[in-house]
Amino acid sequence: MKNSVDLFIGLQSANEVSKSLRDYYEELAWDLIEDVQPFDNGVIVTTKPLDRYDRDDLYAVLVEEYGMSAVNEL
Repeated sequence: MKNSVDLFIGLQSANEVSKSLRDYYEELAWDLIEDVQPFDNGVIVTTKPLDRYDRDDLYAVLVEEYGMSAVNEL
């Protein structure tokens, strides 16, 4: 089953998060990501509908880049 996911990243720059995702996923980034927007004291990443494998992979990439305490699934 595929569901979209919102992830909050405790980082000030939506551009930095977008660049990190593009660097890792290259041209596939926007097949996975619907939107990256600043929100409060961080960034919200909204995915397109993903299966569990792709969602877990995206979460792992973000945690590796920004740390466990900075990434939260909403």
